[in-house]
Amino acid sequence: LLLTAGTLLAALAVLLLLPKLWRFSPHDHGKAILGKDGMTSAGKPTGTGLWVTALILPIALLVMPLSVPVLGMLLCLYMAMAFGYLDDRADVPWGQLKKGLLDGVVCLGVALFVWAALEGRVWLPFVKGEWTIPWWIYIPSMGFLLFVVMNATNCSDGVDGLAGSLVLISLVALATFLYVVIGYRPMAE
Repeated sequence: LLLTAGTLLAALAVLLLLPKLWRFSPHDHGKAILGKDGMTSAGKPTGTGLWVTALILPIALLVMPLSVPVLGMLLCLYMAMAFGYLDDRADVPWGQLKKGLLDGVVCLGVALFVWAALEGRVWLPFVKGEWTIPWWIYIPSMGFLLFVVMNATNCSDGVDGLAGSLVLISLVALATFLYVVIGYRPMAE
């Protein structure tokens, strides 16, 4: 529930403050390779992920239980946003290989910190018990999954808002579900 409240507060902060920060963002030069339609994006602010993460950092630090793995995940988030910002700011866009390798490093870092936080344990709702997955299976598998999701969202230009909205809805549903399953003692028993 605290995570959901923090997410809603962060969304509100971004909604109110991001338009004031757009003037400090680099602007899209258009995508000439796509022809006339590719140039319609010219002039739009880009690299706003860095501003969004800067706005949510104080809220995340306020609502998240801090530990080394959590701080490591936040660091990976900021690395991903910094890479995107630097690419948008560059006079010559970074190549796909460079961006892919940097994304891969970030995704493997997140997978490592998640594995460390969970100590390799996973559980499924409504199934008693938990499983321990070795790091050499968990980290590459989760890293690959994160890489695919991260790039699918990033490459689908214009769906960032949709993805964020779906994440917010999912977090509210997950918080409610987890409260019922493990947070409310009579139901959990």
